[in-house]
Amino acid sequence: MNHHFTRLWRIQHKEAKALPATKLDKNDPAGLVKLLEHPNGWVRTTANRLLNETQAPQAAAPLVQTAKGSASKYGRLQALHALNNLGKLDDAVLVAALQDKDGAVRKTAAKIVGDRSEVSTPARAAIQALLNDPDGRAQINALMTLGSLPPTRETADAVVAAWPSLKNPWLESAAVGAAAKDPLLYLEASFGAKDPAFLAGFVPHLARLVANSTDASTGAKLVALLANAPASTDGLKQATLDAFTVNLKGDGATAWSDSLAASLKKLLGSER
Repeated sequence: MNHHFTRLWRIQHKEAKALPATKLDKNDPAGLVKLLEHPNGWVRTTANRLLNETQAPQAAAPLVQTAKGSASKYGRLQALHALNNLGKLDDAVLVAALQDKDGAVRKTAAKIVGDRSEVSTPARAAIQALLNDPDGRAQINALMTLGSLPPTRETADAVVAAWPSLKNPWLESAAVGAAAKDPLLYLEASFGAKDPAFLAGFVPHLARLVANSTDASTGAKLVALLANAPASTDGLKQATLDAFTVNLKGDGATAWSDSLAASLKKLLGSER
């Protein structure tokens, strides 16, 4: 390429197999649904686009069949998107997709859950199960989705339990993001975990989130939480306090109170 001429190149595999001609008819919803299983990616995505543009209600039933029973992972994946675009993706199909045998389908289903305004209890449970998924893409989408949902102790316990198995910085970052809405809840779950020592890399991130909170009362709540934690977690308490004090802003001072004084006195009595 230079300033005067443009060269366009088409790159093709030297052993590419010729595919039969395909008719993409927007007036044939059933035919478009069938093409979601086509071996060519352009054909699949174009069929999906036409289904989205036409919004044909009669496409819903064959789409459900494809999402549940297609032998093609691409067909199941595309059917999920098409059903979601039609507003016809029910909870049973979504939960089945979250438990699909293929990681790409599970990843896609997790992303769809994160875009929903309401999530059922079975769907949330299926998302939490993906925290231990062998496919890292499904794991990271599950973590991001949990971060978009209202925090619960059950979710916090699930993320805390999964932390020791998160072996790369992207998954760890997503776990911290999942805790961002309520880091105190995740700290409480951490100190109540079966093996708190394995969370030494997680609690400093949570303490930083607490320190950066605009709610000045969170500092006192943190101190009270640490004061009531068992002595066996003193090392984790120290790591939490170190991260909290380093990240605490000058305007984030916690108001003094009798309960705060009692919590500090209890912490000062720790052996560590």
